[in-house]
Amino acid sequence: MLSGFFKNLVFQSRKDPVIYAADAQLLIIINKLRDELGDSLISCSISKKNSKAVLASFNFQESMLPLYQNITVFLEHALIAASFPKLKESFKIKMSHNSILIGWLPASYQIFILLDESIANIGILEGIIFPEIKEILGKP
Repeated sequence: MLSGFFKNLVFQSRKDPVIYAADAQLLIIINKLRDELGDSLISCSISKKNSKAVLASFNFQESMLPLYQNITVFLEHALIAASFPKLKESFKIKMSHNSILIGWLPASYQIFILLDESIANIGILEGIIFPEIKEILGKP
């Protein structure tokens, strides 16, 4: 499933990226991610936790949302079953093709960001962009 996802992203990158936002606040967040992460941003999506609808996205395929949600649920349950501390608000998965998937769970949202790890600055994302997005969402 992921290999098909990457093929389609390569195809989409030859066209204008697809941007969708249900409201202006979420469009601000998508544009902030695009502006700050630049070419390292492959795709991103914003949805409510446990929702089957994407509220905002950049270069995203809706068929990936169930996979992302399944990863989050699996991690949460696995940590509980192993008596580890609960998942707080983010996780990172390094993947092939120099990609990294970041699942970020601020407030009642889940934001998934797929980056080109070779050019992304994760420190800026976590230290500057995430706090700014929390302010936009109204959760400082």
